[in-house]
Amino acid sequence: LYEVGQALSSNLDLESLLNEIKERVPEVMDAARCSIMLIDDTTRELILVVDNQLEAKEFRLPLDRGIAGWVASNGIGQIVNDVEQDPRWFDGIARDVDFVTHSIVCAPMRVRDRVIGVMQVLNKNNGEPFTSQDLRLLTTLASQAAIAVENARLVHSLKRERDKLLAKEAEVRADIARDLHDGPTQSVAAIAMNI
Repeated sequence: LYEVGQALSSNLDLESLLNEIKERVPEVMDAARCSIMLIDDTTRELILVVDNQLEAKEFRLPLDRGIAGWVASNGIGQIVNDVEQDPRWFDGIARDVDFVTHSIVCAPMRVRDRVIGVMQVLNKNNGEPFTSQDLRLLTTLASQAAIAVENARLVHSLKRERDKLLAKEAEVRADIARDLHDGPTQSVAAIAMNI
C-alpha cells in the first residue's frame, strides 16, 4: 500500500498515472483487472478509457447507469459478488471489451467532499468473493488515486495556463516592437535625417 501510494504521488502525467493505477491495484488486491472511470463534469457522465494492444477506446456511461454509476452518484462503495443478480449491472462495456465479469468491488474516488470518479476491481484471482476488507483496501487506494489524479489535472491546467501566458507575452512583445519600429523610431529617424 505504501509503495503504491509513493508511486501514485510521484506521477503527474494523467494518462500514465491512470495506467500505473490500473497495473498496480490488481496486484495489491489479487484481482484480474482494475478500471477507473472519471466523471466528466460538463456532461455528467463516467468516462472509461480501455487500452488494448492497438488503440485506446473511450466509453461513456451516464451517472444513473450501472454499479459504477450508482457508486459515483451515491458516494458509497459497493461489493457485488454476483453481478448477474444485481439489477444495477450494465454489461454493455464488458461485451465491447470482451471481458467476463463475475464480481466487482467499487469505491468512489473523492477529493475533499466531491466524487471525481470511481475505481472498480473485477474478479478475484482465486475465485473467492470480495469482502468488506477488500472494500476498505480499495477505498484507501481510491482515495490516494483521487488525490494523485487531481494533482495531475492541476499540473496540466497550470502548464496550459503558462503556455497561454507565454504566447500572449510573445504576442505583446511583437506588438510593442512593431509599434516602436513604426512609431517613435521612424519619427526620430526622420528628424535625424532632416537635421
